[in-house]
Amino acid sequence: MGAVNIEETDPQYGAAQALHNAYLASTDILQRGVAMVRKSFDVAEVALALRGTDILHLIRSPEAAIARDTVEHVCRYSLLHGRPHHAVPDAADSSGFRAAGVGSFASAPVVVDGEVAAAVLCVLDTRSRAWQGDELSLLEDYALEFSATLQARVDAERLLTQLRAREVELTRERALLQTVIDSTPSLIAAIDDEQRFILVNKAFAQLLGKSPEALSRENLRAVLPTPVLVAYGALQAQIRSTGKPAREKLVLPLGERQWHLLTTMAPLLGPDGQRVGFVVVVQDMTEIDALNADLHRLQDIQRRGERFARQGAWSLNLANGEMTISEGFARLLGLPPETRSIPQSQLRRRIDPAYHAAIDAALQQSLRDGGAFRFDYPLVRQGNGPRTWLRARGDLVHDDDGKVVAMVGITQDITAELEARQLRESQEKLLAGLNETVQSFLREVDSRMVWDRMLDQLLAMTGARYGFLGEVLFGIKPDPCLKIHAITNLSWSPASDALYAQVLAGDMLFCNPDNLIGAVMRSRAPVIVPDMRHEQRCGGTPPGHPELHNYLGIPLFQGEELVGVVGVANREEGIDESLLNLLEPFFSTCAIMIVTLRQREAQRQYEQRLVESKEQAERANQAKSQFLSSMSHELRTPLNSILGFAQLLSTSRREPLSPRQQGFVEHIRDAGQHLLSLINDVLNLARIEAGELTFSPEVLSLAALLRETSEMVADLARERDVQLLETLGDDPLWVCVDLTRTRQILLNLLSNAIKYNRPGGRVLIRSLAPIPERAERPVCLGIAISDTGIGIPADRQHRLFRPFERLGQENGPIEGTGIGLMITKELVERMGGEIRFESREGEGTTFFVFLPAHRAEAGTSPKNDARSPLADAATAAPASGPRRRLVLYVEDNPANAALMEEIVAERDDLRLLRATDGERALELALLHQPDLILMDLNLPGISGQQVAARLKKWSETAAIPILALSADATLPARQQAEESGLFQGYLTKPIDLAQVHAVFDGLQLASDDVRPDLSGQS
Repeated sequence: MGAVNIEETDPQYGAAQALHNAYLASTDILQRGVAMVRKSFDVAEVALALRGTDILHLIRSPEAAIARDTVEHVCRYSLLHGRPHHAVPDAADSSGFRAAGVGSFASAPVVVDGEVAAAVLCVLDTRSRAWQGDELSLLEDYALEFSATLQARVDAERLLTQLRAREVELTRERALLQTVIDSTPSLIAAIDDEQRFILVNKAFAQLLGKSPEALSRENLRAVLPTPVLVAYGALQAQIRSTGKPAREKLVLPLGERQWHLLTTMAPLLGPDGQRVGFVVVVQDMTEIDALNADLHRLQDIQRRGERFARQGAWSLNLANGEMTISEGFARLLGLPPETRSIPQSQLRRRIDPAYHAAIDAALQQSLRDGGAFRFDYPLVRQGNGPRTWLRARGDLVHDDDGKVVAMVGITQDITAELEARQLRESQEKLLAGLNETVQSFLREVDSRMVWDRMLDQLLAMTGARYGFLGEVLFGIKPDPCLKIHAITNLSWSPASDALYAQVLAGDMLFCNPDNLIGAVMRSRAPVIVPDMRHEQRCGGTPPGHPELHNYLGIPLFQGEELVGVVGVANREEGIDESLLNLLEPFFSTCAIMIVTLRQREAQRQYEQRLVESKEQAERANQAKSQFLSSMSHELRTPLNSILGFAQLLSTSRREPLSPRQQGFVEHIRDAGQHLLSLINDVLNLARIEAGELTFSPEVLSLAALLRETSEMVADLARERDVQLLETLGDDPLWVCVDLTRTRQILLNLLSNAIKYNRPGGRVLIRSLAPIPERAERPVCLGIAISDTGIGIPADRQHRLFRPFERLGQENGPIEGTGIGLMITKELVERMGGEIRFESREGEGTTFFVFLPAHRAEAGTSPKNDARSPLADAATAAPASGPRRRLVLYVEDNPANAALMEEIVAERDDLRLLRATDGERALELALLHQPDLILMDLNLPGISGQQVAARLKKWSETAAIPILALSADATLPARQQAEESGLFQGYLTKPIDLAQVHAVFDGLQLASDDVRPDLSGQS
């Protein structure tokens, strides 16, 4: 037979496929069953064939005697017929079937799934055989056993297939779930009761720095920080207790940032609905918390800003008339701060109805124009409270189609602004009046009218009927008192008129601390009395006094000082604190005026004291000058005779002195010179203290001047056995100083270095490095004068430059006044220099003197002239021939006149005329036309200066040179003579004989046509 296509003839091929799979899973069992059937039937072959398009599987008994193809053919035949059982006793006689080697066979279907013959059990024998009924029943039983076995395997295979399909589906779903949880930013994990991870997403793993695979079955106690474990433990305990999810927020430092983690934990339930673990979902709230914090801060700023600016925001939905409002807007309307929505009608009821029409018009205008809006309106007054004014500003909101759907805006409380504007306008009026009043105050000598105008303005501004302005005075009584400058005249009788006048005159002060005025001064604060009927501090009023209804007293301050009190009474609108702000400029002006009055009085007293002090100082200065002039004249006049005659005796060629007499004369000269030095030092000190010293800076060679002064003290050095040394070199040391003062400085330092030296000692003069320029001093050149003398003790050196300080040498053999160094220091510093010193007791002293340097301009070199100015008299051209010059000497003192006669008598080239007063001097000058006039300034009758003035006016005598000769060596006397222009020089008494001879020598050198130039005399 040909092959039978079972799939085409049997639509139940699927069962065969399942059987095939069952066969693969239970081959051994089926093999043993086939062997058992063969043994039971004692046949040549037993086969179990599983159906399909062909025999899918053939299970044969071992030691089969029939060919496989034949067995398969028989099984196909049996499957095709599909009867409960089929038997062929003799295959050779069978018309329906034949197979080589098969004598007989019987078959029974193996049913799977109750109906499907998925297989056939065939029993084959090589010989013919009659199949009995019990054998066929047994065959069917065996077929049923095989059906049960295959059915169990098919069912198992199907279940396994379903499980595998479910597993694939679960794997796909698990992968999808893992993808979903991995894609979420939240941290997700599932843990069992042993705290082992069952499931974890990438975000959770990344937070812990691990991969999800590494965390699988990891215990969370090994990977989470202690604070998290503690929190998780509390959440799990709560879940075990309640069975419900729990939540907690944690702030943890992980890595380089603070993490804000919101942890939600829920029970993980098994198939039976019992908890098997926990599901953990962690949300990173760090950025959200930061945004919330920023939002809260912004909301807080908005609340604070609205509260500070007294404003609020709102929006109006035009469709339903609902308004969304901010906390600030609710506060403006007097609503609870938490109110966030109100109907527009509620706002409208709170607005003064008188302004509804204006508001509606403004909003309609905005809707027509499509622009912003702004309007002011007052709210309905609540009881007797103040009226609140609001200002609304806003704009329109459009939808995507351009339709107006809402209005948004800001409303601000402008009550204070309007009140401030009204106050400002009132104060501007007040300030205008105050300005005029202040100008009057500054112009008026009598301030009474100004205070009256101030009071008038006060009453006009406040609307009060009565008022006063007063100044607080301290120290008159224990309590402060008030002096009234202006007050409303409340006179009601002649007696009250007198009292009013007494108050305005300042004769009556208010010092009672217990009345209303005293209360202001005592408390230093305003006193407000709205109703005087119950006020106990008014102290009662005399009969006829106008009744007072209310009162306001205000203290006036300048800084912290209480300077005045202002008061008003009987104000028609009543008294309250609003007046204080209104009148603030007035109070300040009053305080300033009071302080200005005090300053005026203090200035007046100060100027009076200043004038008195100036007059006293001038009188003292004049007395001092007169005293110095008188002392100079009175002391120098006898010294002139003493020193003059001593010089004449010492230098007389006609009657020379014996050596012994010469010694006596030298003692007289030394004593006289010492006394003259004392007088000169005292006068110089007086000039310095009075600031009367003048300086004439000129460019000099300091080196040349040092050499000149060294020559001047050379005799003193030889006398004291002191060697003078200098190492100045070729540098001229150009300085810009006063010649006379500088010579005085150098002579003082050199003479001191010699006087306080030791026999055999030395004085060294050397130059120093310049001192650089400073802010208060120019570049200075320096010299040092060192001696090897007794030195200055260290504990006395700080007293060196004090006047009349001789540092322990008061009783020593060296003469001195103790003011020379003080004068030297003053002279150096007045010329812009500096003086220092170093000294060691027993070793010597060094003085360092620095004087302002001169920088010569390019192409020029200063010329040094250290000669005595008196030598200028010898600069005239020589005379054509010798002749005796005539000198007119105007002197009223006989001793001084005799001295001059003796001086002239020693010379053969001079003649002397003498006049004892001014009148005689004028006669002799006109008559004899002298070559020189020596004029004493202190003459009886007309003074020497008056005589010189007349001579200069007369053409006959105008050209005669006149030298002033006076015992007044003070600077004012010298300056007065020089500034008059009448004298060519100024000689002081006692006269220096060498100086006088130099003047006379100059007369001889001058020609008859050229008068000698004596302008440099000093």
